[in-house]
Amino acid sequence: MNIFLFHRDIRVEDNLGLLNLVEETNGENIFLFFIYNKKQLYEKNEYFSQKAFDFLNNALINLSKKVNINLFYAENEIEVFEEILQANKIERIYINKDWSDFALARDKDLKQFCQKNNIIFKEFNDYLLFRPGDILNNSNSFYKVFTPFYNNCVSKLVENLPTVKKTLHFYTQIYKNSKSCSFLQEFKYFQTFFPNSIDQILEILKNNIHDYAKNRNNLAIDSNKISPAIRFGIISIRQLLLYVYQETKNINHELIRQLIWREFYYHFNFLASQTNWNFGNPWNRKFYFLEYNQADEKLKLWKEGKTGFPLIDAAIQELLQTGFMHNRARMVVASFLTKNLFIDWHEGEKFFAQHLIDYDPIINHHSWQWVAGCGVDAQLFTRIFNPILQQKKFDSNNYYISKFLPTNYQTKPIVDLHETSNKIKKVFQDNHID
Repeated sequence: MNIFLFHRDIRVEDNLGLLNLVEETNGENIFLFFIYNKKQLYEKNEYFSQKAFDFLNNALINLSKKVNINLFYAENEIEVFEEILQANKIERIYINKDWSDFALARDKDLKQFCQKNNIIFKEFNDYLLFRPGDILNNSNSFYKVFTPFYNNCVSKLVENLPTVKKTLHFYTQIYKNSKSCSFLQEFKYFQTFFPNSIDQILEILKNNIHDYAKNRNNLAIDSNKISPAIRFGIISIRQLLLYVYQETKNINHELIRQLIWREFYYHFNFLASQTNWNFGNPWNRKFYFLEYNQADEKLKLWKEGKTGFPLIDAAIQELLQTGFMHNRARMVVASFLTKNLFIDWHEGEKFFAQHLIDYDPIINHHSWQWVAGCGVDAQLFTRIFNPILQQKKFDSNNYYISKFLPTNYQTKPIVDLHETSNKIKKVFQDNHID
């Protein structure tokens, strides 16, 4: 048996791990596996997003119309493969490398299992443009500031644009054991309106790519909503970048810049974890000693979209209703929680994790730190997104507001913006954060 194990690379096209397996085996005895992990789905996982899971499940259903996918439901991956080995020989297990702490530990266990059982194990850098450690500064260390990282990436891309691997024809086989399952339909199916095929993604980009930089912050204009597809690998990061570049002939296009922001957070997260920094902690150590306000009734009102600030409340309603939030709104909402309410950014990180359809633990984590001012290359501590001014600037006709709030919306503001802004600046000064 030659097995390719899907994680969040739900496609055949330009799937490096899968296509390398097909090439190296001449397409013989290919089995495609996906394993639902019980720990991620049930065991009080406070960071589980039902909407993200439903998008993933829907992507698997779509892929199963092209190829045979063998689905399993188990405590862990080893459990599935141990049972297979009781009656079958596994020659190879190939995966694409994921970079979250959970995934790294999971894949380490799988690698050790393969070594113990004489199974060829290979992992491929499919999720990123560059492997963490390939983009370093002049001191041979990882970047802590985005702009020089971005410039280095762009210079390498100019020298050598990524290629899209040709899709090969191959036959996929079916296998079942006691851990086999069908698609987990007992979960509520979340009706999504997000592109979940390569054709849909490229069609959307074709229609808005040339105005992307001008419109990306405009709340009245719908986002392209391709982030869930990027999160679950419906399209490869290489194909996406190449399409943008070929259409615009601009390697500095704003969408490419956003893809490199993603790259920056992934690289930093992995390489900083090799030092004395741990995921979950602020990068800026001065924030270790901040005493945030207790998560009280104001946090509850924030989560319900009842703050009395239309932009904040509309954004929360967008999230609760659709599983998505406009990127500009994400920054304003996060700034309000961490600075005007002065509530620990971990609370917002967890809330987004539970509701975002494009939830990515690394991106979500560092984006919250960025707004809170405690992360890598974070915005100035004293910069606060005023929700009233942001609404006037990016939703002047109240299109976004009216889309998600009722016409009779009336809620008294739960804080005074001026008073809380001054208060947080004093907190930073008192804690020598500058």
